[in-house]
Amino acid sequence: MKRRKTIIIRHPMLKRLRDNLRLLIIKAEGQEFHKLIEMDEKLLFDEKGQPVKLTPEIRQQSREIERKKQALERALDKSICYCTVCGKYDKDMTYNTQVDKWYCVECYRDLPGNLKPEWHPEYPITKAQMVEFFRRLNKVGAKCGASFRHTRHILNDMGVSHNDQIQFINICKEYGGYNDAEILMNAQRDVYTDFGMEDEFNKMFYQ
Repeated sequence: MKRRKTIIIRHPMLKRLRDNLRLLIIKAEGQEFHKLIEMDEKLLFDEKGQPVKLTPEIRQQSREIERKKQALERALDKSICYCTVCGKYDKDMTYNTQVDKWYCVECYRDLPGNLKPEWHPEYPITKAQMVEFFRRLNKVGAKCGASFRHTRHILNDMGVSHNDQIQFINICKEYGGYNDAEILMNAQRDVYTDFGMEDEFNKMFYQ
């Protein structure tokens, strides 16, 4: 699958059918995985639980069993049967093309923007305003804490409207900027990159 896709089922009966089918597949995978573990143990240990001598043939058989176990895990991990983050199987799912996995709608929504390949932020400020904002925020960097106090003060002083402030802060959150300090540490580079100014950022901080 090459594009993001969300599958939502609203009818209660269809939801139950979907959830039961997913659970059946998860249980079947678990049972097959357990059988492979038992096969490997019988191959590597005798009836008294002592390790057997590892001949080339036994090593080959054991490797083959391990490959089958890994293939089972990969298949389930990439399936729509459960969310890759929270592990729940009874949720509507969204497919993420960047990592080739399914997430429940809630967990996908909370992913950082750089893990959503189709996400392109629309900034409510200009490039010049962005540079000026970070110049001022870096100047008070040592005072930045676990709030947006300095961010809001600077944007207010620059004449950015309340709604545009919220939009800009939400973009910063997508890059891990959940307060003034984290905007500097986590979001600043990505914002510069979005504006095509990654080289300027590197010159400021790494030269």
